[in-house]
Amino acid sequence: MRWLLSVVLIFALACGDEDREPFLPGGGGGGGSSETATDGGTPDGGDDLLFRGVLCAVTDVRKLDQCNANPDGLEVRIGTVSATSTAGGQVELALGPNDDLVDVLVSDPNGAYRPVIWRGSVFPVAGQDSVVIPVVSSATMTTIEGVLGEGPSDNVGTVIAHINKVGEPLAGAQIAEPVVGALGGIYYGVPDSPYLDIGAGTGLFGVAAHFGLPTAGPTVQLLVKEDSGATPVSVEVPVADNAVSFISYDFP
Repeated sequence: MRWLLSVVLIFALACGDEDREPFLPGGGGGGGSSETATDGGTPDGGDDLLFRGVLCAVTDVRKLDQCNANPDGLEVRIGTVSATSTAGGQVELALGPNDDLVDVLVSDPNGAYRPVIWRGSVFPVAGQDSVVIPVVSSATMTTIEGVLGEGPSDNVGTVIAHINKVGEPLAGAQIAEPVVGALGGIYYGVPDSPYLDIGAGTGLFGVAAHFGLPTAGPTVQLLVKEDSGATPVSVEVPVADNAVSFISYDFP
């Protein structure tokens, strides 16, 4: 059976605590998140956070900071707070003082972009003033799905996972077994287009993708292994119909 990892967008997004999963800070290459925060990158007392993000349209799902566009006019939502991206893909959202790990939902009223869920920290990486939120066009996803023999359908989602170790892409990581009810396969990042293919584990980019994930619930549990002999770790991933979910998971 072909293995394929896909991340879906959920329209019921969950916020959580950094201790729940070792997710990486938000984005690279100019992307955005957060603050009123202290210079240590943590919330300042009871102050609310101002999330600053930038939408980054990618064609290569291995390289989420390489933007071919920064789309405006897309709805961006965290919990009950939403805004529309402006010129340059910029968006700002005022969050509560306890928000840190969040699910960012992005949708396009015109359908040019697939619905996306991005799970990560509201705080940008060092040296950045915004969190980069990857988005992917409907045309790009259709091309990838066509090459792999996968495709969108009702009640399933796709997850794109970037698996790291101490912040660096991890080669040789695996999805230990398919999710019960999954209709699609698991694929890993490869050097050539369309950047995903059947393989024994993640390559130099640390990327895995799972397609055809059931969306009866708001999340699925992926079993991720650091290498073929490691004990699987259960990773909660948000999903939604016909959506692409992007997560980064960091092994210590």
